[in-house]
Amino acid sequence: MAAEARASAALLGVEALYFLPFHDGGLYTVEEAAAALAKEIVRLEPDVVFAPDPDVRSECHADHIKTGQAAKMTTCMSPYSGVMQSIGGGDKVHAISALALYYTDRPNVRLRIGRQFACRGEALTCHKSQFAEKDIQTLKLYFTLRSLRIGGIRGKCDGYRAYAPVHTHCFPEAARW
Repeated sequence: MAAEARASAALLGVEALYFLPFHDGGLYTVEEAAAALAKEIVRLEPDVVFAPDPDVRSECHADHIKTGQAAKMTTCMSPYSGVMQSIGGGDKVHAISALALYYTDRPNVRLRIGRQFACRGEALTCHKSQFAEKDIQTLKLYFTLRSLRIGGIRGKCDGYRAYAPVHTHCFPEAARW
């Protein structure tokens, strides 16, 4: 699957790809994933972290749920030296500017999709171990219709449930977004 991910990423113009030591469908805990992700956030110093929305009621893929939960947890891990030390991450810290959850049913941010949209269908074809050809065609149609619905008169858009770090800790109103 790593080869499929690399091929797909190349089509989408991704310049660097990093894999954590967890397998698709693996029996790892959210806490293990959060600790590993926090260490990578500190190492790479990204501005924004993107992850699948773990709170979508229809999501059944354990890895999507765990990844989203882990990403949410890291907003309260990577900026704090005491927490990073406790997970073996050393003294270095990094605070992200935002967490953007995709595949969400509650987008609060909409971004226009440019030429990358057409690459998505092609990128899906790289994942032959996960999707049959008929499923790829269905997903292409779904992504097109979803992007038009989210974008409305603005045209094709991606929707994200985005939070600043302050919204991810003791801020219950953010759950309405």
